[in-house]
Amino acid sequence: DELLRLNAELKLRVQLETDTAQQLKDMSDKVQTRISGLEAEIKQWTEKAEAAEALCKMTQEQLQAKVDALEQQLVSSRAAASEASDAKAQQSRYESLYARYSSLQQFISSWCYRTRSLI
Repeated sequence: DELLRLNAELKLRVQLETDTAQQLKDMSDKVQTRISGLEAEIKQWTEKAEAAEALCKMTQEQLQAKVDALEQQLVSSRAAASEASDAKAQQSRYESLYARYSSLQQFISSWCYRTRSLI
């Protein structure tokens, strides 16, 4: 009688251990699936971030070339303004170029900031 009770208790414990092990395996599988999904998501966002950074760099280089050209025009405009008899017209051109230069510089900064904030 005692042996039957012990045997039944042992079977119950074995079943509990088996159930617990299966639950742990199921949870482990779910966690591993989630980890794999997160790894894929991280890879995808990393690729997007790298592409955005490359685009920002390329665009920034292009805009910097335009800024450099405007700076050269600014220098030329300053030299022309000092030599020209119509100083007022030259000053107006200088101010216009400087305003374009400032606007472009602000655009470069804000565009890259927005691009990086998307990353």
